[in-house]
Amino acid sequence: MLSKVFVYGSLMRGLHNSHFLAQSKLVNPNARTLNAEYCLLDELEEHPTYYRREVVPLQDEKEAWMYLLHDDAQLKLIQRDIAGSKFKAVMPAGDWRAFLSHQGERSCK
Repeated sequence: MLSKVFVYGSLMRGLHNSHFLAQSKLVNPNARTLNAEYCLLDELEEHPTYYRREVVPLQDEKEAWMYLLHDDAQLKLIQRDIAGSKFKAVMPAGDWRAFLSHQGERSCK
């Protein structure tokens, strides 16, 4: 089994779910190694019904697990929200920390 997981959103270092990865090692800006099973992350991400853990390629040509939104009902709601009234895009694209700080999210210390 892969020991790397691609990290974004609330699992990023210093954010409210980062404690799930407290014992992991940063191996590049986007992936951490895990020494334990994925049970806790699977439960947090509601794998495989809401998010699904899938293998994705990294820039260094290696692979990592990543949790991708899989819930069909939620995906349809996002796709129908063209005006962005319920779901807001992360701006600038992919800058999750900037998005959360703009929304008033507090980092964990």
